Amino acid sequence: MSKEFYISADRRVVVRNQEDDYIIVIEEIGSELKTVKFPAKRWAQFVAIEYYIDQSINKLLGKVEKVSFQTQIGGGIYVSVTSGFDCVDIREFYFDKNKGFPCPSRRGIALRVIEWEKLKQTFHEIRLKFPALSAIQPCSEGIDHYNQECALTCRECQPFRYEEQLFSQKIIP
Repeated sequence: MSKEFYISADRRVVVRNQEDDYIIVIEEIGSELKTVKFPAKRWAQFVAIEYYIDQSINKLLGKVEKVSFQTQIGGGIYVSVTSGFDCVDIREFYFDKNKGFPCPSRRGIALRVIEWEKLKQTFHEIRLKFPALSAIQPCSEGIDHYNQECALTCRECQPFRYEEQLFSQKIIP
């Protein structure tokens, strides 16, 4: 089962349900790079930070103070709202072995404020159409995250931990 929700003329959210395994995609139609895929737990984390994104957007539009909001929602996907850019950027990051830290890739989508508002409306529509999806918890709230060791070894929550460890052990002559 699949359902499309349009957030602008050329951008949409596609929810696919195959045997109770959900994939949610935010994409620009016709572009392979302007797309972000969310497994159900990552989508739950994204929806859970809606309040913080809204707060950052309000500060951004008010132009009262500088905004620099960025958070990782799982699997190397970061959401950011930054002064100077009137958008919500949802972007896939990769670990740059030369720099030693995660860097943004070209794969992702920057939603204009009006598209963000429309996306928030689709959150409710998705909950109604796919009630099982709204019962899924973010990865960080799972029982396997009840101790620090398990949380730190989760590849969804700590996607670059292994690469960072390798980089920190690198001996530079």
